[in-house]
Amino acid sequence: MKKLFFLIAMIICFISLYAQECNFQDLSNKYNYKLKLIKKKDIDLNQERTESIELLVVRKLDNTLIQKINFGDIGYVYEDQLSDCHNAVSYITSYRLELLHDSEIKPTLVIRDFNFDNLEDIAIINNVGMNLPANYTFFTQDKEGKFAKDDFLSNQIMFLPSINLKEKSIDMTVPLNSNTISHKNYKFDSNLKKWILVKQYNKKM
Repeated sequence: MKKLFFLIAMIICFISLYAQECNFQDLSNKYNYKLKLIKKKDIDLNQERTESIELLVVRKLDNTLIQKINFGDIGYVYEDQLSDCHNAVSYITSYRLELLHDSEIKPTLVIRDFNFDNLEDIAIINNVGMNLPANYTFFTQDKEGKFAKDDFLSNQIMFLPSINLKEKSIDMTVPLNSNTISHKNYKFDSNLKKWILVKQYNKKM
């Protein structure tokens, strides 16, 4: 009898977990990206929530899987936008850049060179806070074509920054409270291999 109950519990768990896949072929000239959302369905509430995200990086030339990126601990996100397989942006190919001008839309996946090395990098949404921009986890690419989590961009910047290509700097502006915003400007020091805070100030709105 115990084995039967265990089997039933396993079946219920299996049914409540499923994966949704989104294939992005227009974000890069070099790679195709496949986003796999591992979702859990709450049968009692008739709701579903993304538990974790897996990103596959596939080389266009020969359809070879280059890398698999896994990460969990997904915070609060807009499930309808996360599940929208058109909700992605690329500065490399200019794919759907208009989404960035819509304050209601939080792109799931953003492809861009975030650190001025002429290599495309990845930003994946991980949380949407109230009255704040969406939080992202950033993965920067090395010369060998491998992506690794960028701790500075992911933990210190967190939001999609404004990028000044001429100055090779990034700007982050976020509200501190109802009437004050914080502005920070960083430049990447190629010799020290680190981001340097150039300017910081708070401003009344």
